[in-house]
Amino acid sequence: MKAIVIYSSLTGNTKKIAEAIYEAIPFNKDIIKLGEKDINIEEYDIVVAGYWVDKGTCDDKIKDILEKINNKEVMIFGTLGAADKGEYYDKIKERIEEILPENNKILGHFLCQGKINEKLTDRYKVMLKENPDDIHIKEQLKNHMEAKSHPDEKDIKNAKEFTENALRNIIK
Repeated sequence: MKAIVIYSSLTGNTKKIAEAIYEAIPFNKDIIKLGEKDINIEEYDIVVAGYWVDKGTCDDKIKDILEKINNKEVMIFGTLGAADKGEYYDKIKERIEEILPENNKILGHFLCQGKINEKLTDRYKVMLKENPDDIHIKEQLKNHMEAKSHPDEKDIKNAKEFTENALRNIIK
């Protein structure tokens, strides 16, 4: 059995989770950041695909890969700035899973909070100066501050446990 962990990472969040998942895979494996080298997915039994959330779905780089995966066992993982609010995370997972062709078997989907790009935080700070009473902007900035420490050690541990659990049924 052979697995590949492929991921796209803008701020390093998804890379951290990719490395944790890679570490937890107990058999022959490779890890590749998209754009670093060509990938032949056909060489692998299991594809583990990592993304960062862009406007409520996965980034375009990983979307292109997901659309081309066929007849594989697939694990999906991602990071986003928002804290887990249950329903929001579930909708993101659902949107992304719908991208994957139906002839694949999804072994699991992991999503966790990651730090937010400082440029976006700076934009919100400017917006708050212009609109000091805007509760939505204040909430966004509060979330940005909370997100700064993620992915943290607990997120890394959860990613490893997710991997072990997702692979449990296929490792005999």
